[in-house]
Amino acid sequence: MFDGKLSFLNKQHLHAQISTPQGLEDVSTRVINLLRNAYPTSRFLNDPVAVRRFVRVMKIYVPNLHDLAGLKQTKTILTEPKYKAAEAMAMLEGLEGFNSDVYYSVLTSTKRLLSTLAVDNEGFVNQTELQKGLQNIQDELHMSKKLFMTILRHATTALKAGISMPELITVLGPERIVKRIKRAEGHMNDTLAYNTLQARQKYYQRVD
Repeated sequence: MFDGKLSFLNKQHLHAQISTPQGLEDVSTRVINLLRNAYPTSRFLNDPVAVRRFVRVMKIYVPNLHDLAGLKQTKTILTEPKYKAAEAMAMLEGLEGFNSDVYYSVLTSTKRLLSTLAVDNEGFVNQTELQKGLQNIQDELHMSKKLFMTILRHATTALKAGISMPELITVLGPERIVKRIKRAEGHMNDTLAYNTLQARQKYYQRVD
């Protein structure tokens, strides 16, 4: 009971701190220093505006800033997707309704949406437009939420779980998300080319 009350008070204190511009700046600086040890190669931490967005979104997840580094949500933001990892490959295996055409359609439509979203001076996208836009893509492509979100999560994080897609887009910003999507498309192109080559080799081996 005491731990729960302490956690609540810590959260309240953190929320109060970041409610002012100077407080947000101070907390963001602390977050950068805390996360550099866990994520020394993260270029995200070099962008103070993006880190401020990170702090404002992640405040709901932790009562103590020292806990940030160990969160799955933090990993999805600060780590570049590893499409060849076992977890990433397993995400699409056996996924009902999945094929490469569907994958490309989701990513193409998402890139188009991201290019139209209104962004404020802190880089926050309009949440209403974002939520409505993602739902419209899902409806237009006539696919289940599971299929749609799994494809997006694969392309942008290559992880099964973590921060929600709207939160990820908000924190990283449209430009970084588009870069991740383009990398995912490139990986899919390479995978399809490799599979085609393998199939041809097996065919000619049978013929011979």
